[in-house]
Formats: sequence, C-alpha cells, structure tokens
Amino acid sequence: MSKLIESLQSTVLAHQSETAIVGEESRTFSQLWSRTDAFAGGLRNRDLGAGERIGIRVADPRAFLVAFYGSLRNGCVPVTMPLEYDERAVATALEMADATAVVTDLERLPSILVGADSVRLGVRVGGGTGMGVSLESFLDNSGMNSTGTRSGIDMIRRGDEEVGLIAYLGEYDGEPLAITYSQSALAAAGRTGGGALELGQSDTATAVSPADGARAGQLGVLQLANPLELLFGATATLVQGDRYRPLETWDPETVRSLRYTTALKRVFLTPTHYDELRGLEGGTAAETRELPDETSAPFDEGDMAGVAILESAGESASIKDGVSLVGTPETGLTHVRLPADRAAGRLGEPLPGVQATVRQDGDAGDTARAVDADGDAASAGEVAVTGPTTMQGYLERPAMTEQMVTTTEETRWILMGMQATTTDGTIVLEGEISTPLPSMG
Repeated sequence: MSKLIESLQSTVLAHQSETAIVGEESRTFSQLWSRTDAFAGGLRNRDLGAGERIGIRVADPRAFLVAFYGSLRNGCVPVTMPLEYDERAVATALEMADATAVVTDLERLPSILVGADSVRLGVRVGGGTGMGVSLESFLDNSGMNSTGTRSGIDMIRRGDEEVGLIAYLGEYDGEPLAITYSQSALAAAGRTGGGALELGQSDTATAVSPADGARAGQLGVLQLANPLELLFGATATLVQGDRYRPLETWDPETVRSLRYTTALKRVFLTPTHYDELRGLEGGTAAETRELPDETSAPFDEGDMAGVAILESAGESASIKDGVSLVGTPETGLTHVRLPADRAAGRLGEPLPGVQATVRQDGDAGDTARAVDADGDAASAGEVAVTGPTTMQGYLERPAMTEQMVTTTEETRWILMGMQATTTDGTIVLEGEISTPLPSMG
C-alpha cells in the first residue's frame, strides 16, 4: 500500500501545533490535516470514491495542497494542471484523464463543466458565484470519519502500483501532455526529497535562524503543478516535519532577502531564475537596505548554499557556486551536481535508489545495449535512469511512452535526452543538459 499519506499522518501527530505552511495564511500541521480530512469528506459526501480522478488547477498553494492530500486520503487520483492552462485546456485535460471533479480558481467554471463530459462536480477557489460549490462550503463537513469513532475511516489505502498522480506538464503536438506516477513513486519522492538532497550547506552559509527557533524548510518558488516542486519540494519538506514557505509571485529580491533572514534549507530554481538571482550581485544600496549588515555585500563563495538549479528545463545558466539537481518530471530528481561535476562535465552523484546507464544503438536493427556506469562506452549514447520515482508513462500516449522507456534484463529505464560516454566508471555528458520533451521547468 502507499505510504505517503501514512507518512504525512505520522508527521502531523509529532508536530501538531507547529507551523507547516508559512505565509499570510499560515497553517499548522493539525490545521492542514483537518482540512485534508474535510476535503476527503466532501468527496465522500458526493459519492466520489477510490480511483476517481480529481482535477486541480489552482494558484493558491494552500488550497492546492489541501486538494492534493485530501484526494489521496480518499483514495482518489489527483490530476494536477499548470497555471498556463485556460478553461479550454483544463476541460480537454479533464476529459483526457476521465476526471469526475475539478477544483479551480478559473472564473469561467461553467465552460469547463460543459466542455468536460466526465466531470460532475466543480469546486470554486476564491471569488465568484454560480455553478459549482465554493471550497469553503465544500470543506464544511465532519470529515471522512463522520461518526468520530476510533474505528472510523481515516484514509483509503491503495496498492503500491496503482496510479497515484496524473501530472499535466504543458502541451505537445497541440494537445495537453500528462504523465502518471504510481503510489509507490509518490512515497519514494517524499523520502528522497528534503534531507537526501545535499545542497551545499556549509559553514560559510549566512542564513539566520529566527529567535523563536523555527524549523528550517523549503522556499517554494516554482508552481506546485510542477511535480518536482510538489513531490521533492513541498511534500518531502512537510513529511519531514519542516516548514514550506510558498512564494506565489517570483521576485528575486524577495528570495534573496528570505534566504538570509529566515531559516531555509532549500529553494529550487530554474536556470532563468538563477541568472536573475545572481544578477543582484553588487546591487544598489536600495536593493540591500533591508538585509542585515553582514549580508549586504555582494555574493561570495558559499552564498548560494541551499540553492538548487533544476538542470532539466532545456535552458542554460552560468552556474557558479550553486548546486544543481538533474532530473525531469518523467524521471524525478536523479542526481546532485556540484560545481566540480559541472566543471568536469560529469552527470553527478545519484540520489538513493537511482542507477544511471548509457544506452547505445546496437548493430542489429532497433536492438540496443546499455553500458552501466562501471564500464566504458567508446562512443556517445543516451543517458537513461532507473529508480523509485520514475513515471509509469504518458497518459493516453502509448507510442510516446514506448519511445521513452527501454527494458534491459528486466530493468525498466527512462531515457533522459542527454548524450554521454562512460569513462573509468563515470558518466561524462556530451554538451548541455536538456530534456527530450517540453516538460515544465
């Protein structure tokens, strides 16, 4: 059975009164858990049960996480969608996923419900009236265990290999593109993220611990519809009992200030974000006025501790002292890449449970062979990885899935779209890191 929600429940019991989500509307672990219970109760009250698919297209990270964890608690499958999707794209995505409900902050909810025949429930987030039910009204119930007994239902358990998440990434060939993850992959991402990511924390880091001894956590810059941020960022942070501080609007000055004045372990950035943050180096007095005196100087060695650049967006950046994480939504995060690795062109250190290989075309037709990292590949091939957080496949796109997945000696490998060789047991990349399909950065 999936362990993600059970792990979150254990964390809630250990940290009930402590802050889980930081911001203008902070939530304690107990409050977060109660709201997920109410969301699951709202689904049950409307006869939506295990295996049904619940669309989530919401900007507010608090509402997003409540819908995500609440759907999982009820045994449902969250269907997450990027904020770039308008009403038409959302309706198409819901229909493709055969979703029966949608939670959204888009104004024209009726057009979504009309366009998606499979949907029979719409939940509105934010203002607006008319068709559908408001989120607050939807949460106004006694939860999954309506009797309040110790033997009552607290969560619906699903098999490890059943679908746990459908994550839309964007569009491909003019149609919404989504990948599916198993329940076990969700749990593995919660374990792998957070503490397993060594992001260069050192004695030179200048982050300040608040006087109240607040726990450190993750600053959320990327939208939660990005499965890397959702699973390896927010979920891993909360499962470990740390704070998640979402930043709803990207602002490099705010990010820089928060990294110095709050207790933060991590922030995931795209290469573009990283370049903008580094661009504040040597900023004007006005840009640094609110920072402590000892941190108002330009960046120096160690200042980017805790910053992880996601090297999977098909972008490039002049990465200096920042740590980068390699991976795609299709593979999950797979490697930690230090400055020395980038200088030498190495792929980096694999995360727990991850194996990498170089796949080369064989001499006969479409056959292929995989050269493991302890062997040498004389010519470049494509990097492939296997691990606990890889996707099951692309939703309703079997041909595309077949192109991205290869099996060697009963091991399932996901291609990463990167060319490399192996030398002395080390995978050395040929050129820049990129992603084979237009996945989210």
